[in-house]
Amino acid sequence: MASMTKEERAKQYLDWLEADKTENGIQRVVDSLNELVYSESQKPISKEYKLSIIAEMEKQAPSHEVILEHAENKSILLLIQTVKAKIESDKGNKS
Repeated sequence: MASMTKEERAKQYLDWLEADKTENGIQRVVDSLNELVYSESQKPISKEYKLSIIAEMEKQAPSHEVILEHAENKSILLLIQTVKAKIESDKGNKS
């Protein structure tokens, strides 16, 4: 994937979850997080960095441009929590 800031990556993942609020959408984000590598070393990013991206998603979710309704916002936050739980437990990790 192209190099992005944590904020840009979080926004992209929010867009993905907004477009697909199913388990497939969640798994797409989890898989993407698990495939990320550091630019310089090309080593997989740490769990801590993955969680920092998820924290940025949580921070951006209330003001995400696509989300208009409170119920939709709550729905996105629940999806983010599911992604976070999978990353914390290493479920969905291909390696």
